[in-house]
Amino acid sequence: MFNNVLILTVVGLLAGTNPGFVSPTEHYRHFRHDDVMDEVSVVVREDRLLVFSAIADKWIEKELRIRETVSEYAAGGRVVVVVTNHRVLGFSALGNKWNEKDLRLNESLKSLEAKGNVGTVVTNFRAMSFNARTGQWVEAPFRID
Repeated sequence: MFNNVLILTVVGLLAGTNPGFVSPTEHYRHFRHDDVMDEVSVVVREDRLLVFSAIADKWIEKELRIRETVSEYAAGGRVVVVVTNHRVLGFSALGNKWNEKDLRLNESLKSLEAKGNVGTVVTNFRAMSFNARTGQWVEAPFRID
């Protein structure tokens, strides 16, 4: 994965007396994944999640299940990730939609992060990343010996 993307602009400048000679001048600008502006915010209520999408300029709701409680959440860039006692939920500001994965029996949260276009949840069984561009979860199970 690339943390930096280099954008190169080449500008031709007429140099000297030879009208056919063009000298390139390079201008660089570096972008990092954490340079993505925050486009979302989240409000956790007892019975629902509310996400504000700056891209859509509206609030998007997600109801919690009966007896479902929020354990932890994170918002940054274009992604919101929420972990409850039953599932993990990801919200994409680009697609303005939620996607979820159920937690397994005895699965517990180890870490949670959201920034740029990616939200990552690590549990005792697997690592799961939510991609704001695709609106999908991708998981890598841990090998249990």
